[in-house]
Amino acid sequence: QECDVYQGIFARGRDAFDAFQRQVEPGAERPGTIPGAARCTAHRIGDVAIVALDLRSERTERQILSAASWAAALAGITAAAANGPKHLLLITSTPVVWPRAGFLQGLLEAIPGEQKLEDDLRDFWSSDAHQIERKNLLKHLFAVANEQRCRVTIVSGDVHFAALGLARTTRIPNARPNACVINILISSAIVHTPPPGIAAFALKTFARTDELQRGLTARMIEFPNKDVRFVAKRNWLRISAQPPGTPSALLAEWFVEQHEGARFEKDIDPVL
Repeated sequence: QECDVYQGIFARGRDAFDAFQRQVEPGAERPGTIPGAARCTAHRIGDVAIVALDLRSERTERQILSAASWAAALAGITAAAANGPKHLLLITSTPVVWPRAGFLQGLLEAIPGEQKLEDDLRDFWSSDAHQIERKNLLKHLFAVANEQRCRVTIVSGDVHFAALGLARTTRIPNARPNACVINILISSAIVHTPPPGIAAFALKTFARTDELQRGLTARMIEFPNKDVRFVAKRNWLRISAQPPGTPSALLAEWFVEQHEGARFEKDIDPVL
């Protein structure tokens, strides 16, 4: 990863990302960039703050972000939740909550050579290498939600499924209602080929409540009013605010191929 060839490939990809995704000159700072936090950004739209984490620039097999960038990113999250937003949407490319596949990862590592799936599994927050970073991020998000009275929701994709995860803490004394629950909304790029049905069965088999530490858990949950946790179909996600005059809730709606008559949705109420 540190050799000149890979560093050169990364440099070209970074410049293309700046030009086509961030729409700035290569290396220039885009408005909203969190200082010192790689390419993490923060924005505010009405009652909703949006923070997007850069999970690529500093990623290695052992870290997602450097310690310095994590400190700046967490400070940026705290600042984004200040001054009254009702909701904070945290954008992460891969889901912060997802079934752990430690057994499968160990099995693949025992096979000679590099298996394609190995790299994907190492990318997940649920990988053993990233457990500390995941735990520290969730603890910070819960503290921000409770102290700032700002409901935190994580939006992710890159797993070819529509799914819904949940993180919960009981470690905050006298916590405000809704501050101790974070929903993880998962929807992958609509152009992705749907995975085979056996993949959903395998995920359901691996899915367990993951206790990151005492009083801090993460798990996959069923969609409201649906007996399903993993939808192996092309899908897209819409997040909308409720009409004026109603509680400051957000509505998440998954639109799923071949499920036009079924409603996959989740209400997200503010911290009270």
